[in-house]
Amino acid sequence: MPRNIQTTLVTGGLGDIGRAIALKFANNGWRVVVNDIAPRSEGEARLEGWNAPYGSLLYLSGDNANRAEVEALLDNIEAKWSVPELVIANAGVVTPAPFLEMTEEAWRTHLDVNLTGAFHIAQASARRRVERGIAGSLLFTSSWVQDTPQANISAYCVSKSGLKMLAQTMALELGRYGIRANLVAPGIVMAGLSGRLFREGEANPQEFIDRIPLNALQSAEQVADAFWLLAQPEAAYITGSTLFADGGMSLFQFQPPKG
Repeated sequence: MPRNIQTTLVTGGLGDIGRAIALKFANNGWRVVVNDIAPRSEGEARLEGWNAPYGSLLYLSGDNANRAEVEALLDNIEAKWSVPELVIANAGVVTPAPFLEMTEEAWRTHLDVNLTGAFHIAQASARRRVERGIAGSLLFTSSWVQDTPQANISAYCVSKSGLKMLAQTMALELGRYGIRANLVAPGIVMAGLSGRLFREGEANPQEFIDRIPLNALQSAEQVADAFWLLAQPEAAYITGSTLFADGGMSLFQFQPPKG
């Protein structure tokens, strides 16, 4: 492929949102490295069913919470394609539990995957950029709960709040190297855990829709659109910022009309 074709890395790429992001970029002419913890054979098999342009997707397995695996992942990307112009730290977990019932293991898992994993991929990729004199961008999948606490997901809220500060400190320190860092904060998405809960009847989607000013659940594709916006040349002067693509969910003062 010509060198002017840009490359992006999407961690947590096999999930609903990761898939939507990967396809958004692939369908618009980018080369996309899809990273997740699934074995290579499983990951490659799943990508075959995505109907992406030929040669636009590459699957590489690796756990972002493990620094050695992150370094190996970046080595592989550079060897196979190039240093990615854009890194999207999307890998994350959420396991609901009341605060008084949350286990230490669950707490550590949220921080290890959602925050420390993002730190590993962000720092390791930024170091390579600085060493090679390559500008670039990092985008993080945050959430509207980075600023607005939500009951029963305290560890998730804390991890996303920490992710916000990680992006801001990176933006502050790395801007002089031409490296930008921003976040996308989705709302209630009909995908992932929430989508499964809605589909299986464990949660009532209307109860959430009634709290959303735009009066609709978000699709994974709408989340991907927000990432695409921040990847455009017109966003070149944006760093340390959060794009709240949440339908207004973070406007916690909103009250739906009665009757």
